[in-house]
Amino acid sequence: MSSLLNPVGPEPAKVYWRRRIIVILGVLVVLALLWWLISPGGSSAPTAATSSPSPLPTLSASPTPTTSGSASPSISESGLPCADSDIAVSVTTAQQSYPVGGPAEFVMKITNTAAQACVRDVGPAANNFTVTSGGFDVWSSDACTEPGESQEEEIPAGEAFAVKGTWDTTVTANGCGANATP
Repeated sequence: MSSLLNPVGPEPAKVYWRRRIIVILGVLVVLALLWWLISPGGSSAPTAATSSPSPLPTLSASPTPTTSGSASPSISESGLPCADSDIAVSVTTAQQSYPVGGPAEFVMKITNTAAQACVRDVGPAANNFTVTSGGFDVWSSDACTEPGESQEEEIPAGEAFAVKGTWDTTVTANGCGANATP
């Protein structure tokens, strides 16, 4: 222990003390860099996370066909179920971004890519809208709601069926209703 406080060696004591100070400063710089890299560097939270809890999100399950022609598709007697490989799903929004507290509206198009018509469940029981931010689920149309109903529709070959959904920009990942944390 005495050699720690009173350096022993061929060099003067102040050389050893300078070396110790340089090593300690180097360790502090490395720790500061690690802390800076690990700590959050700004507000990367989703925009909706800053809103206060408001009414629960709702899914408008009133699908409308996206093609002109018949008023409403119906299940035919010979309608075969659509294979997953015969279905293409795309989701679009009317705007690129939405303000906090305002509703965000989605349209999910379920397209039959097969050569013949097929039957697919297009209701809220089979479909889910999920909003993610930074790899985390922020909102899901299935969260905080009762299970939806099944709605089977025949989708003609090459045509699409549209399902509308609305998100009120609340964060359901933090809980629901009174248990929600902003």
